[in-house]
Amino acid sequence: MVSIIVVCLLVIKVSAQEYFKVEFDAFTPPIKDMINAIEDKPAKNFMMQDLGGRSVTLSQYMGKKVVLWFWDTDSASLAINNGMDLIAKKNPQAVFLSLFNPKKEDLPTSSNEKTFTILPNAAFLGEAVYDKELGTPRIYLINEAGIAKMVMPLSYLNDFNQVSSLINSFLLNKIY
Repeated sequence: MVSIIVVCLLVIKVSAQEYFKVEFDAFTPPIKDMINAIEDKPAKNFMMQDLGGRSVTLSQYMGKKVVLWFWDTDSASLAINNGMDLIAKKNPQAVFLSLFNPKKEDLPTSSNEKTFTILPNAAFLGEAVYDKELGTPRIYLINEAGIAKMVMPLSYLNDFNQVSSLINSFLLNKIY
């Protein structure tokens, strides 16, 4: 009972003081700095298994444009996937790699019919290698030489028409 009173008093004391504002820039680099550290540099190679159990590496696609994105089961991710499916159908010369953060068994059933390669269980890769702080979904456009030419974080993906336009520009060699 005493500890409950102490906790209540502590909450009242903290909430009465307004100078506990958190500055997120103090904890992580600003997104534009993170993107600048990625763009125009070699994309980080990886090896994972696709839904069929086949090994997939980023380096096996040297010589092709790659659209790579991380997603999970939120509505923004599912909307991106539907849009990517349409873009992939129109651009069979490019590689579309979809890295799914939860486990294979958590995949929405409609995802199995997509035209892009789904790599499940990508949480570790997304956290340790591909900049988790940019949010999910996030998209990387990688050129034929394996260079990340554009990174689109979660905050950028509100307008899929703009995203689609940028991806199409990249695929048509308008983004170098």
